[in-house]
Amino acid sequence: MDDLGRQQKAADQTLEPAQQEHPQGKSGWEKFEILSKPIAGLLTALAIALLGYWGQSTVTRIAAMDQNARLYTELLSKREQSESMLRKDMFTVILKDFFKKEFGVADNGSAPFGSELISQKLLKLEMLALNFGDSLSLGPLFLEVSRDIGKARPSADEQMGWRVKKGALIKRLHSLSKRVASAQLASLKPRGKPLYIEIPFKRVQLSEAAEQGFYTWPDDEVEQISAGDLGLAQELRLELSRLTQDGITRILTFQFSNADYRQKTIDVALTVETFRADGNLDSRAAELKFTLDYFNFPLIDNTRLSDNQRFALVLAGFDENTIKVEGVLFPGEFSSQRDKPYLMDAIKALTRGGKLGEP
Repeated sequence: MDDLGRQQKAADQTLEPAQQEHPQGKSGWEKFEILSKPIAGLLTALAIALLGYWGQSTVTRIAAMDQNARLYTELLSKREQSESMLRKDMFTVILKDFFKKEFGVADNGSAPFGSELISQKLLKLEMLALNFGDSLSLGPLFLEVSRDIGKARPSADEQMGWRVKKGALIKRLHSLSKRVASAQLASLKPRGKPLYIEIPFKRVQLSEAAEQGFYTWPDDEVEQISAGDLGLAQELRLELSRLTQDGITRILTFQFSNADYRQKTIDVALTVETFRADGNLDSRAAELKFTLDYFNFPLIDNTRLSDNQRFALVLAGFDENTIKVEGVLFPGEFSSQRDKPYLMDAIKALTRGGKLGEP
């Protein structure tokens, strides 16, 4: 029996390695590996196809956008060139005709007469002002037209109602100037700090019979409001006269005088004080004197201040009771295209890494 048991045990040991070398079935991981290879290949091919399609579509779309951008830019450039040429030709023709002969003078060189010639010149001035008002200093032309209207004499058939016709021409001239000035002021107000002043006409009326008066703003206005309260007067004075633009605070004071009702003019003395970075007032205050009329346009007729800022004053209304004045403190980059910043302002802006007009 012992011999038989040993033989059986040896036979079993011989069969075990054979059974291990030839298993009955495959495991789950082996099956997954076998199935995943074709699936991975299929997914890779699909991804390559999708990437190729998306890449081609993206390249095509970018090329189309670039082509459209070039076409749009070319169209804009051509339109700008055509508009520039048209404006140039119009400017040349109008200005040449404007100075072709003395304004309002007949062809035979006689004295100025008639409203027809003046009306023609007013039409040309309207075209100049509405098309080139933001780049040309048209104040001298307005003043010259105003003087010639004053010197104009009626023709033989205009004797009746001449004062009415002359008044209509002056009104047309003032209406044009106020239209141009108000449009420019409206474009500057959102970018700057506006100022509104009303002056009693009787206080500053130009009269030979009466002593000349002055109206100092904001002191005279504060005096009327505060009624002797010194603390309130000081607070109101700072509130009214202080304008802050781009972190720079300025104190503005005005003295108005010599208001001429017939010419619609008033003399202005302006003082601008600036707060330094330490909070103290700069000792170098800007002082200016000028005559304000309806022919001051803020984009052109403005006062240069430090840090590339500008201040403009506009005559908004003039009647027998009140003179209305509007002002605006604004960054210099929004002034006329011909108004370039000083070299030192440009260097300061580049040094601090900001744009012109930034604090």
